[in-house]
Amino acid sequence: MTLTTGLDSDWGYQYKDDKFILHIQPAIQHYSNLREACVARAKDLNDNLRNPVMSMSGGLDCQLVLHSFYEQGIRLDCIFRHFPGHNDRELANINQLKKKYGFDLQVVTIIPEECKEEILTEYKQTGIHPNQLLYKKFYSMVDPTYDILQGLDGPNTVLDKKDNKLYYFESYNSFEFSRHRAVNLLNRPGRFVSFEKNSNLTLAIFNEEIVDVFFKTFNYFLNNQVTGVKFVDMWDVYVKPYVYYKHWKDELTYFPKYQGPEGIEWIMTTLHLYRNNLIMMELDSLKKHLEFGQETQTFVGKTYSE
Repeated sequence: MTLTTGLDSDWGYQYKDDKFILHIQPAIQHYSNLREACVARAKDLNDNLRNPVMSMSGGLDCQLVLHSFYEQGIRLDCIFRHFPGHNDRELANINQLKKKYGFDLQVVTIIPEECKEEILTEYKQTGIHPNQLLYKKFYSMVDPTYDILQGLDGPNTVLDKKDNKLYYFESYNSFEFSRHRAVNLLNRPGRFVSFEKNSNLTLAIFNEEIVDVFFKTFNYFLNNQVTGVKFVDMWDVYVKPYVYYKHWKDELTYFPKYQGPEGIEWIMTTLHLYRNNLIMMELDSLKKHLEFGQETQTFVGKTYSE
């Protein structure tokens, strides 16, 4: 069975014989900028989902998705997983947004230490990262008919030392796709939607001038890394705020960057095996496919040792 990250026009994926398989269609619509693409994506989701809600993390990406609904007068309520003593700052951020937009907020409280053994046992059985299994537990505690939206994630890119080319990559064990695998175990009737995994939106990101400059100077950033900034976080740290402010100005609230469930030691020390079942797509070729392609392209993951 081929699953979808959202609607039928989105990216389809499979986990077949422990292989990660991704089906990417060309973009149907070419938007002039990221904001225009986000607004269109929000409207499309609202028109086609029965009961959409936003899974809020308290970060800027979820806020951008939320704003894309509200600027069109479309109500979108929110859910939040609260780890008392760990992500209180994120809950405070969300309460600020609640005052701003007026959405209903359902807060589900989970005490990490109380479910540690349950989660780690399931991790051994499934290989899915404990953080994503905590999302599974969270989603099992809300209305199963909710169509749950994930925030925008941004492109993952890496420079291949062998051919000195820039590659876009998706991983079987990434936060986004391992969370899909975790939620699939629930067999819930509601959809689970990645806002960003959509060809129209991905092409709009690639076509942003700032993003293009970042790609062309990627080697500079990669070889002048600030301590503590991983290459998978370069979009978040170096690019995202500039792109967002360019189009949304002060309509968004620029909360400080955070790294998920901070302080939960047994989650943060569990490795994400990104190199296992990794799909690498040469960036220029992928962009051409999104912009000019005629048929769906299929990509199969493999394990990279370097």
